[in-house]
Amino acid sequence: MNAETNYLNEAFHTLSQPVMAMRATLELALEGDGTDARQALGETLLLLEQLTRDLALVREMAGLGNVIDRSVCAAEPLLWECIEEMQPVAQAGRVKLHASVATVKMLCCESLLRRALFVVLDTLIAEATPGSEVYVQLAADDGTTRLELRPAPMERMRAHLCCRLLEHAGASVSHAADGGVVAVFRSETGRQIPANTSVDEGLLTTG
Repeated sequence: MNAETNYLNEAFHTLSQPVMAMRATLELALEGDGTDARQALGETLLLLEQLTRDLALVREMAGLGNVIDRSVCAAEPLLWECIEEMQPVAQAGRVKLHASVATVKMLCCESLLRRALFVVLDTLIAEATPGSEVYVQLAADDGTTRLELRPAPMERMRAHLCCRLLEHAGASVSHAADGGVVAVFRSETGRQIPANTSVDEGLLTTG
């Protein structure tokens, strides 16, 4: 099975679930009274939000090429940019963002990494329950740069697509024992870059 067929199968599976759930919910609403209908419409809106997130993931996957142009990237400002832009989304969902970001340089495709971070953070925040927390850590580790995001996306296909985005950005992706996602990039020239953890206390809390 070639890559295009795999992608189409993944996209169909990801999008079909909320669509079928919306259909079943609306059919129940048509058979119920006014109270049931209002409840069903509320559930449908939630499913539409899920479908919108899934479409964003599929759109990102469709835009990925086979060739990754990697260069030296200053990871710290890039990650802070993504975190700061996602902070209002987290606040709206009453989700706390915790970040520990080291000053490192690594080899990656910067444009794809930026896209991947926005999509992955949006997914983690969307899946988090009010009052819960999302952790982001970037650190140098023995000639590599280690990006950890916790918790991992829960829905199987969404988790798979998020990992694929990070891989296309240049990372080797695995799942940590505590359930988080670990993306490992090569540091510049394979040397360890001294870490200088910096956190904007006015924006985020640190764990």
